[in-house]
Amino acid sequence: MTIMILIGAIFLLIFLLFLKPFLQMLEGHVLVDRLKTKKGFQSPLKAGILTFGLNIVLVSITVLCLYVPALIGMDMSPLFAMVFGTIMSVLAWGILNRGYQGNRPIMMGFIGSSFYLLAFITALIVWFLPSSRTGEELFHWEIGLIMIGVISFIAWVMNLTVISYRGKEEGG
Repeated sequence: MTIMILIGAIFLLIFLLFLKPFLQMLEGHVLVDRLKTKKGFQSPLKAGILTFGLNIVLVSITVLCLYVPALIGMDMSPLFAMVFGTIMSVLAWGILNRGYQGNRPIMMGFIGSSFYLLAFITALIVWFLPSSRTGEELFHWEIGLIMIGVISFIAWVMNLTVISYRGKEEGG
């Protein structure tokens, strides 16, 4: 599992190198054009709150994709759900980036990505709380908390970067 997270982080770092062409590819998207015309979306506070809410929805969908197959008895790798969630999140963040034409995109990014920062801080707090678990149960609990912490930290950095990115021609 650690290797998969490391490989995923490397792919995301490579993606960050090609962020500008990815965002330019989304320029003519229907949702981008709609967001550009919405006056309320051009406020960094309102756009950040929308991004925060969208992140909650995206994480909820990813969690459902992880647990529903297990509940119905279908064997499926969690890797597919995580890859699906990552691709959908990056696409949604790119659309929000292109649709936001206001100033202070970093403020929008901090407000929107704070969901993942809160998840990371919550994982840290739970990590340092005393636990009544012992033995293997404690080991599995701590591995899960480490995974939550690493994934939420990477998601926070990616969300903040993709949402608040502005090229030189855009005043960035």
